[in-house]
Amino acid sequence: MINRWIRALPSNIHQTSAANPLELASNVDYQDYTQKDQFLLHAIIASTTESIVSLFASYNTSFEAWQKMNHLFANKSRSHMMNLREKLSQPTSNKSITRYFQL
Repeated sequence: MINRWIRALPSNIHQTSAANPLELASNVDYQDYTQKDQFLLHAIIASTTESIVSLFASYNTSFEAWQKMNHLFANKSRSHMMNLREKLSQPTSNKSITRYFQL
């Protein structure tokens, strides 16, 4: 998995040689990297509900899917937290905590 601080591995790397210093060689770690990333992408998609799985169909990397999930749920979590804080700051009389939050 990658994040904003880690770049994806390149599929080719510069191979240093006296004969051709600009020659590109296949990056042997790239295949392992992409397999792990695809595994993570499929794990993210498999853990979502059917109602939102279509939102991830066009993504090619786990990073893209994770960013989408963060965008979808971060604001809701923040607003939920603010709502919860507001409810907790308003005491009520004779209500159990379960009833207070209507669980």
